[in-house]
Amino acid sequence: MNGKTALKKIIRFIKKTTNHKEPLSDHLCFPDSADWTAPSSTSTNATMHILTQHFGTDAWFEIQKNHLEKYTLKKERYKVYLATYKTSIPDSFILPPNYVHINLNEHPEFRNEHYLIIEEAYEKFVKPHAKDNDIIIYMDNDAFPCDSWEDKLESYLTENDICAVYRYEDRGLDQPDQYFPYPHLCFFSFKKKTRDMYGFKHEIPEGFPCPGFTICDVIRQNNLKVKELIRTNKFNSHNVMFGIYDDMIYHHSSGSRAKVGRPYATLGAKSDHRKMCYEGIDFFLRQDVLSHLPPWIETEVNDVNLKIFDVIFDKIKDDKDCNFVRRFYLGKY
Repeated sequence: MNGKTALKKIIRFIKKTTNHKEPLSDHLCFPDSADWTAPSSTSTNATMHILTQHFGTDAWFEIQKNHLEKYTLKKERYKVYLATYKTSIPDSFILPPNYVHINLNEHPEFRNEHYLIIEEAYEKFVKPHAKDNDIIIYMDNDAFPCDSWEDKLESYLTENDICAVYRYEDRGLDQPDQYFPYPHLCFFSFKKKTRDMYGFKHEIPEGFPCPGFTICDVIRQNNLKVKELIRTNKFNSHNVMFGIYDDMIYHHSSGSRAKVGRPYATLGAKSDHRKMCYEGIDFFLRQDVLSHLPPWIETEVNDVNLKIFDVIFDKIKDDKDCNFVRRFYLGKY
């Protein structure tokens, strides 16, 4: 089953099981990379500031760095702010000259919540060095490009205020229709001047379970234009994990949780050292089972997902040419 077919089946199921008023298909498109060509005037002198947080594990340092170096064709145009928290950079990792290491262990004022760390790190370490037209990218530790991407992204942000991953393939049990889907923090980008103008940032006001919901509200209130990067996999190992978006950005999902669990308490959850490898859709599409066997999701489903996670992770880790995800999930050489 290819990615388009799988998504359409999920959409049909959701339409039957929710009160969603608008056809979800109205919001969907399935672009071919061949449909996009870079305008001749796309390239500028704008710098791409990539902020990525690596928490609790050093598993993704080399993988992310190698993919960024291979698929960012103009090396001089990007700068990576490598934020580490509750982990350290291994001696074998050579920090490139365009990297800035932010050791969050030296900043106790930062609160242990992924979206808060990203936003606070942007304000303190990235914003002072960015110009108005520079591009800011929040990128998860287990996310990275798998094809040329910088001209494409710059073109998208010339015509839109935000460019972000939208996971139509995922759905949380407590996710209201008006917030399905939302711009996902695994890859979220904007120009500095746009952020300065509208002030959007990820936060969770009282009664909101997800910081992406607040971004949805800001987008609607200000009529912002958004380029949605949607899943374009030709092949799938899971409905949500191991996704490629717009044929250019790969997101593994559960990149830290499946390695170390949640070893430190966050603002919203206690510490839990169990490895966790599941997404909202694992619960949403199994509600009948969940009503009869609640612990089953966190045992059998988690166990199976972890095994798949480890197989794919090992393949990516051993892939010195950074071609595996393209070959395996897009069928591209």
